[in-house]
Amino acid sequence: MRLGYRAAYVALRVSALVVRPRTRGVKCLLLDHAGRALFVRHTYGDRRQWELPGGGVRSGETLDEAVRREAWEELGADLASWTEVACVRGDWYAKVEELTVFRASWPRFTRVRIDPVEIASYAWFPLEGPPSPLGPTTAAALRARG
Repeated sequence: MRLGYRAAYVALRVSALVVRPRTRGVKCLLLDHAGRALFVRHTYGDRRQWELPGGGVRSGETLDEAVRREAWEELGADLASWTEVACVRGDWYAKVEELTVFRASWPRFTRVRIDPVEIASYAWFPLEGPPSPLGPTTAAALRARG
């Protein structure tokens, strides 16, 4: 299954070089009780980079629905209370993208349940000292949130 994600990622990157799509996405800034943020490494793309969880907004889906779905799919968390903190626009990975960053508190004593097909690993880091290297979308999202 991971191999399928990697192949699809490569195909989308090649297609994006020709089409130059415009996309909308969400990033999840999840904070634990100590104020640390949750970062993930994906099983596709540059697997060294740390990212905030998130993904694309589906057709007909609101931003609120997208952020809840992404948190559920990637982390197994059904969080109802999200706050929009920033919106960033950029040209990343051969596509023009608009990302809305949402913040939520991670419920204390709740275990992170990553989707092993999409997420290779996760870790909590202080926002003042995020992991390295950061993916470009996450770096932009962290700069924009202030």
